[in-house]
Amino acid sequence: MRARRIAAFTEEQLALELAEELERLSAMTDREARSKQLQRLCQELCRLQNSHTRNPELSLMELKASQSLTSKIVDQIVPDRGKIGPSRAFPG
Repeated sequence: MRARRIAAFTEEQLALELAEELERLSAMTDREARSKQLQRLCQELCRLQNSHTRNPELSLMELKASQSLTSKIVDQIVPDRGKIGPSRAFPG
């Protein structure tokens, strides 16, 4: 719940900053400077989008890696895990 509030606040702040930046751009009279500023703004937005897209991918990779590591550790501790057959289950 807290993470959602933080995300909503961050999105709101980003939208506000973007609106302010667009207002500054529209007020600029030098076409060259405005073009450079717009290009910088677009690059920053692309970086944010890439970061936003990459975050879940990294989280998934970390989760998979930790599960793999956990499985390897369990296999080292209990080497015959999953290999118990009738003869081992009921020694006779």
